[in-house]
Amino acid sequence: MQKNQAGMPYPILPHEDNLQVPDDFQMVLDMDEGTLSFIVNGQFMGIAFRGLKGRKLYPMVSAVWGHCEITLKYIGGLEPSPLPLQELCRRAIRVSLGKENLENVYELPLPMMVKRYLLFQ
Repeated sequence: MQKNQAGMPYPILPHEDNLQVPDDFQMVLDMDEGTLSFIVNGQFMGIAFRGLKGRKLYPMVSAVWGHCEITLKYIGGLEPSPLPLQELCRRAIRVSLGKENLENVYELPLPMMVKRYLLFQ
């Protein structure tokens, strides 16, 4: 979801399949994994977007045809549970660095994999 990057076709379907625009579909937002996917007629269409973890999202809907009715309905999620120790540590390090100094993560004596984890990469 970076600016100025070419998009990818979605969903990727076999050549013989043509996806008809459905009347109803489900959107699956998994903020633990940072992904957004869709389900049409019970068929998982694959992941449409990645890299959403830790970002603020604002739901929007667009309809091209006049006289459309659009309904958003929350149909469930996970109950809040205590955060894992790994997530609590990441949060504590990010808070101690401050937003303006997050690039200093690369100066910490940590493995590159941990640095990328701290930066949600």
